[in-house]
Amino acid sequence: MYSQVEGVYRFAVTLMEPYMADYQDRNSPAFQDLAQRIKRSFEQTFENVPGTQTANVISIEASKTDGFSILATVDVDSTGYSEAEGIRSAIYDKISRDHRVGNLTFLPDNFSFREFGASQPRCDQNHMQCLSGECVPADSRCDGKQDCPDNSDEEGCSEREGECAVGEFKCDIRRCIPVDQLCDGKPDCSDLSDEQNCQRQCTSDEFRCNTGQCIPLSQQCDGAAQCSDNSDEVNCQSKSA
Repeated sequence: MYSQVEGVYRFAVTLMEPYMADYQDRNSPAFQDLAQRIKRSFEQTFENVPGTQTANVISIEASKTDGFSILATVDVDSTGYSEAEGIRSAIYDKISRDHRVGNLTFLPDNFSFREFGASQPRCDQNHMQCLSGECVPADSRCDGKQDCPDNSDEEGCSEREGECAVGEFKCDIRRCIPVDQLCDGKPDCSDLSDEQNCQRQCTSDEFRCNTGQCIPLSQQCDGAAQCSDNSDEVNCQSKSA
């Protein structure tokens, strides 16, 4: 799960990038693309710092102030160099002075820096490291539940109750999904709230799944489940009889 490094440091940085709902999923192409760009920007900035620094993006969240900027949490591993101030100033001075690193624009707003300490084990890309040193699943970040003993997986999370953007629906305590995913017969929220209280009426040419989804009547009992709950393939033998 982890490898030995000399120092681990956590940054929170603001970028001038519009927020996308896909950033909630670390495995999404949108998250992976931006995370790689942030990683390259950080590591490029460390080129004149002794030792070797490796950046890993932990989370990308919406800005608390507007929809045109984001807050990224980035962990930096350092081998061969353990001066915390040197690590911090390399990033902060660059952001404050130039703003732009590579093809990304950073702002000094909401900048923060914390040291995990020397000789901490480093979690792999599917885990995040608590400030107390433990590794927990990466999706534990800002899920509304304390997974780290020191609660650092919930620190700095925006309280988004009632604050989803226009065109979004709030579910799973803090998560927002596009409204066009409501009542589409495919649960997108872990609490299934996006598929509850759905009132859509199916037409006479459609079959209504138990989830509320409507499918063409010809797809009922055709041997291939179209409803997410397979209700279109239930009691088919008695129907054909």
